[in-house]
Amino acid sequence: MFFLLCILATIQAQCELPNMSVGDFNITSEKQLKDVMKKEKSFLIGLSASWCEECCKREPLYQKLVEKLDHYRPRIPLIRIDAAKSPFIKKYLGDHDTVPQIVGVRNGVIYRYLDLMNIDKIFRFADKLYAPVKIIENLSDAQKFLTQPTGKFDTLRVLGVFYDSDLVEEFQKAVEPFCNWFSAEFTMIIQKSLVKELKTVRPDIQYLNGVVLLRSDEMKVLDLEVPQDIFMWVLRNSIGLVDEITPYNFQMYEANRMPIIIMFLDPSNIHTSSYLELYTKSARNFDDKVKFTWADGTSDEYLLKRRKLGLVTEILPSIAFNLGTKDIYPYPESEEITEEKLEKFVQGFLDGKKYPPQAKIPAKKSLMENCASISREEFDEKVLTEGYDAVFLVYSTYNNKESAAIAPVFNKICKRFKELEYPYLRIYVIDISTQPVHKTVRIDRVPIVYMVPAYSKSPPFVHYSGKGEILPIMFFIEKYAGVKFNLPELPHLSPNEAEEYWEAKEKLSKEQQEQVARDNERREYF
Repeated sequence: MFFLLCILATIQAQCELPNMSVGDFNITSEKQLKDVMKKEKSFLIGLSASWCEECCKREPLYQKLVEKLDHYRPRIPLIRIDAAKSPFIKKYLGDHDTVPQIVGVRNGVIYRYLDLMNIDKIFRFADKLYAPVKIIENLSDAQKFLTQPTGKFDTLRVLGVFYDSDLVEEFQKAVEPFCNWFSAEFTMIIQKSLVKELKTVRPDIQYLNGVVLLRSDEMKVLDLEVPQDIFMWVLRNSIGLVDEITPYNFQMYEANRMPIIIMFLDPSNIHTSSYLELYTKSARNFDDKVKFTWADGTSDEYLLKRRKLGLVTEILPSIAFNLGTKDIYPYPESEEITEEKLEKFVQGFLDGKKYPPQAKIPAKKSLMENCASISREEFDEKVLTEGYDAVFLVYSTYNNKESAAIAPVFNKICKRFKELEYPYLRIYVIDISTQPVHKTVRIDRVPIVYMVPAYSKSPPFVHYSGKGEILPIMFFIEKYAGVKFNLPELPHLSPNEAEEYWEAKEKLSKEQQEQVARDNERREYF
């Protein structure tokens, strides 16, 4: 016990200030919290715990925050709660009772602070708690608010325009729940003369009483001349049909209380726009039931997220529902993504179908020992170098029966072309379950064979669309090669195998000879 106390004392000594030492006052009971809620319109809570070794490192930040709050009028208190001594706080925070953290309270409602631990950002959060809606008092500020770029998808701007003062309180109450949306700004104009001025210079704001919402350089206007649910209108329009999900807009998705589905993409891939186009078509059919979004699947942050959602390979694009629980519901990796299949997948989720465990299909990489693998980093040099024809098979060793079936076929193709020794032909394989593809490669289905001719290196690349058989694939390569060559009579057979073939064929009946000839001697496939 003495040893443990010494360790704790050492840890505390490493901090500038003791844990729970900064703030206006500490509370230890639910009654005290309720009393503060009755007295203060808004205040901050710095949540810590006596068992938390790292929490004392937050004290200097709290000290600077208190100094800044001292200059704010009216003064917003910072109270402290030790979660270890105040178990009642879990009733208010639920599963979000981690420490250390800051939460805000406005009119008795608790709002979590979700932005960076930065003094200016925390102060802005406190300011929004006290006054969620700012008043614009001149035309210049109004025009600036309406014309200032909103950014990519990260900023939301909402302006209430009120000729009738009776609607002001309704608007304020409707947008109050958004006061912790750190990437949103809410303002209003309540001077009748200013409302008229604004309509003169901005005729696109059609109503004397309305709400203007700007996001992603897009503007929407709500008419308040008829009864409207302002809260739901702002909520539904805060995000688009298919936006990139970011730390700045995640709380907007979360607030919509709809299932969230994420497509993970490689933004550098030149086919990303076409993937999103397909994805968006499906999104339109579920707009009121599921929120579709996308994310950069190549980032370290989202690599971990993909794993948590049940996506275990390097295949991009990949899709999964973000359930916010330990349950997973990923779109089957290695399976072709089509509009029909995607919509069936989403509908299955909505219908309550459980995600079926995928049967593990054994990897077939060992069956392609005659084929050279290629990484994304090697792609430019080995595939896109002019003067050399390049063929590559994109396959998956993870749960893909089609890849398992083509593995021995393509292995034989690699072996035969090695034996034929065509100097300007290169053949590779790419296992997308273990490595990402080059930005020029489109993945609609797996497996797929691509041909990149010697003097035509610009995508889209020619791909093979026939049966997974040796002869048609070999003749596909012959047809599209930039450096021409002629395959031998029986290209899939070695000289010894060809000799044995002819000898065996002579012993067959005429009908059998015709059959084996169709299987082995055909040269026209395209």
